Amino acid sequence: MKEIWARDIKLGQFIRSQKIRTNENYKWSQFVLPIVVDGKSYLFNLWTKQCFETDLPFDKDEIFTPSRIASSPDLTALTEGFFLAPSSRDECAFYEGYSKLIRVALQRRTVSAYTILPTTACNARCVYCYEKGLKTVSMTRETAEKVVDFIVATRCKDKPLHLAWFGGEPLLGEAIIDQICAGMVENGIDFYSTMVTNGSLLNRSLIEKAQTTWNLERVQVSMDGAENDYILRKNYLRGENNYRKVIENVNLLAERKIQTTIRVNADQDNLEGMDCFLDDVANGVADKSQVAICLTPLFAVQDSDQSAEIWGKCLQFQRRSLSLGFARVNVTNLRTYRVAFCMAETPYSSVVITPDKLFYNCEHCVPGTDVGSLDDGFVKKDVLESFLYPESAREKCRECPFLPECTTFSRCPIKLQRCREVKKLQIEYDLVASLSSLRDNSSLRREDADVC
Repeated sequence: MKEIWARDIKLGQFIRSQKIRTNENYKWSQFVLPIVVDGKSYLFNLWTKQCFETDLPFDKDEIFTPSRIASSPDLTALTEGFFLAPSSRDECAFYEGYSKLIRVALQRRTVSAYTILPTTACNARCVYCYEKGLKTVSMTRETAEKVVDFIVATRCKDKPLHLAWFGGEPLLGEAIIDQICAGMVENGIDFYSTMVTNGSLLNRSLIEKAQTTWNLERVQVSMDGAENDYILRKNYLRGENNYRKVIENVNLLAERKIQTTIRVNADQDNLEGMDCFLDDVANGVADKSQVAICLTPLFAVQDSDQSAEIWGKCLQFQRRSLSLGFARVNVTNLRTYRVAFCMAETPYSSVVITPDKLFYNCEHCVPGTDVGSLDDGFVKKDVLESFLYPESAREKCRECPFLPECTTFSRCPIKLQRCREVKKLQIEYDLVASLSSLRDNSSLRREDADVC
């Protein structure tokens, strides 16, 4: 048996090797996923992130005696690594206990990430936009000055600050971004920034400025598949077709070595043209090593019975993007233990700031869920505190092997259906890509990238 990846370092701070109990039999952990890649068999622990290549047969109902484990170096290693669990253990309760401990121990009380909406206005009218109906507000210079003051007062001082530009279309607030970034420089704050944009307002000079004065390192560009689908779905206010322009802007971002992810919002209707879309982007981008393509079903699709089917097709197209030379981005946290699943679960280390001064702990700024403001500070401490601790898994989820890769809190506005099938597809996609890359001795630029 050969170890492919060691246990996650963060988790290793809290758990030692599991000792063999001499008075109890053992079973396979519910978090163990067997997989065959290129004819080789692997066992992957979804909780600890450890992976072994092994010839051991896997029967999820098999029982192991302590004496049998002690006589086998392979079974001993698997027990020490939590691949085997005592037969009496409630593994969900065991996982939840450590999740709460680790979340509290690693929770930061100073802000290191600020998601800022310079405006909620947008030059597109995406037919699927979840912000439809949201009041259009643009940040004033006075409010931007308060944002700078707030950041100076609340920031974490022992690591570079992360400013995430969001919207609306954030580039409609270019002057506000200039002002806030200038404020960071004036106050001697080490920072970098990222952006989610439709990409239509970018150009060579703006990209140069963004890299040199906004310290822009990563960009997510939203697109909608082939040209005809793009025109219909983006539905720009002036009726323009920015399809080729956005692809050219992605190429310009890649030229500047700004890591770019093209997020394609997918459903059954636009998948038919996805091969044409991939060919267009491949022909338009020279340095594909800086660009990843991430197909993700629309939120409405993820909350439907078609979720697993659409996810499967999306991942097939992502595989094709890799064959065309584009970079890979993980759709799961394959190699790192997730302390939290989104910004909502880190209420004291990240904050969303809207143009009308409100604070949210999630970029889905659902009206009425604000937790404070630039004028009053964090006033809804009870709401923030409620996100500090992981919620208990729902009864139907307690025996799910994919719990360590799934958000457990029920207040998330994104609802999932067919979730076990989806998680299996996602994890197997990442495992196959990562394990195959070992065979090819290739390095993965985005091995620890966020879920797209």
